[in-house]
Amino acid sequence: MKLLKLNFLFWGAIFSLATLTSCDDDDDVTVLPITLGSKVNVNNTFQSPAFGYDDEMDFAVISGMNAGDFATDATLSSSVEFPAYIGLYDINISETTITFDVIAPEDDPTFSGFWRIIEAGTFDRYYLTFENAQNVKGFTSSNPNVRLRIDSEKVLVVEISQGYDFNPDQKFTITLN
Repeated sequence: MKLLKLNFLFWGAIFSLATLTSCDDDDDVTVLPITLGSKVNVNNTFQSPAFGYDDEMDFAVISGMNAGDFATDATLSSSVEFPAYIGLYDINISETTITFDVIAPEDDPTFSGFWRIIEAGTFDRYYLTFENAQNVKGFTSSNPNVRLRIDSEKVLVVEISQGYDFNPDQKFTITLN
């Protein structure tokens, strides 16, 4: 009888420990892909044999300016971080998404001559360089012609390519995981 009580106490203790261990709060912590309050820099490059740019070039240079002139910084918050970036996109980065919204009008003097379906070999890239490491592991895109390249924990590249409908009022969202 004493052996039965000891056996019962032993298994009861094991069950209790297993139950308490499985209730650990660490499993409930969700790490979001992007941390609000982080600093981020955006810069645009362009590559298009159709326009005579076989190699990737800083868009500022193509526009007759110095490399990096279109690079700009922001601190991530609940508002749009890059309103009217280069006069073309509102770029908003949240904890779980990156959204680009074309805001240039149809008759825009800079972009109206470029409205089209993006041709083969053309890449419009937006480098997002974060001050601190982020936790982006993957993505889905609302547009099949837009993808996210994860160069490192600090560098994400939004890449717009062949087939993208580059026209006013276009919008796409990249959902991060």
